[in-house]
This record gives sequence, C-alpha cells and structure tokens, in this order.
Amino acid sequence: MLALFRRLTALRQQTPALSMGSYRSLDVSGAGTGTVAGATTRVAPTAGAVSMPTIFAYERRHANTHLLIVLNFGDEAHRLDLGSVARQGEAVLSTELDREGRESLARLELRANEGVIVRLADSC
Repeated sequence: MLALFRRLTALRQQTPALSMGSYRSLDVSGAGTGTVAGATTRVAPTAGAVSMPTIFAYERRHANTHLLIVLNFGDEAHRLDLGSVARQGEAVLSTELDREGRESLARLELRANEGVIVRLADSC
C-alpha cells in the first residue's frame, strides 16, 4: 500500500493534469455485468453522471496531457470498450503496480477492485 501511495504521489507531482486542467466524467453505465465467459460489455462514454457505482471513469486534460482514469470498485473483473474515447493508450499506473505499456481501449480489462491511469494516445 505504501508503494502505491508513493507512486501516486510522485505521478501527481509530475503530471499537472491530475491536479489542474479539465475534468470530464464518462458514462460507463453499460459496464455493470462484468466479464462473463469472455463476453465484452459495451460502453459508450459520454459526458455526464455515472449511473453504475462499480465502475467509475473520467478524463483529465492539461496542456498536451490527456489521461483516462478507470476505477473498478466491484468484486468482479470487467472488460470495457472505451474505444470511443481513444483507440489506445499507455498504462502509467495501476493499483496492482504491475501494469505498464500499451493498452487497447476497445478491450480494457480491469480486475476486481483495480484502478488504472492511462495516458491517451494523443499525448503519448
């Protein structure tokens, strides 16, 4: 837990988009069923309130930095289609501290109780 706190603190200090700039919630209400036998839950992000409490997603932008933060508060894994936000991005940090590198947003997989910060392709 301490390692995660230190990585999050350092990332926040190095990345102004996490503390200033614009914020936009994404509607991921279609993601409530989780991943069942490899099926993909379709998510069509739009601005507005999130109606499904287990998945919360939002964007942060500042200068040339565009980040997507996706949090799974549930006990089930989810496979999300966030391809309408961007085709791909680079995982910067996850709560498991084991996720870095390119991510396809059309097939973004979140484990139970996982959060991930993704730098979107237009700022990579």
